[in-house]
Amino acid sequence: MRDRVESEDVKVHSPRTANIDVQDERRGSVFNARSENSFVQTSKSDLWKTCSNIRSSMDSTGVLLLDMEDHFYYSLDQFGAQIWITIETSPSGIAFDDILDALETHFDAPRNQLAEDFRVRLQRLRALGFIEMLRKT
Repeated sequence: MRDRVESEDVKVHSPRTANIDVQDERRGSVFNARSENSFVQTSKSDLWKTCSNIRSSMDSTGVLLLDMEDHFYYSLDQFGAQIWITIETSPSGIAFDDILDALETHFDAPRNQLAEDFRVRLQRLRALGFIEMLRKT
């Protein structure tokens, strides 16, 4: 049975913050996960991969991500978890469309809706330092 996409924010858990605003000390900026409007690359030459300082643990509700450098964790719902699992199982990187193809097999939603929800989640994961984009040469 395929799950429906639900729009749920990434939950941020840190001794430094009580809400979704996260101080990114490495970059000296504040990121508000509810209002990111940055563009996410969708080119086939852009690959997405997990950052090496992140550890993950899965359960029935989603995935828990632990940032080993900054010592805080994030929980992802089932949609975010599927994105994470797809990227994590491609250690050399994976293109946007390939991740979107995988999401289509798990969620009963139109491709354009999946793509929009996916872009938001991808940007959030990147801005929070969990994933990085590589340019395929």
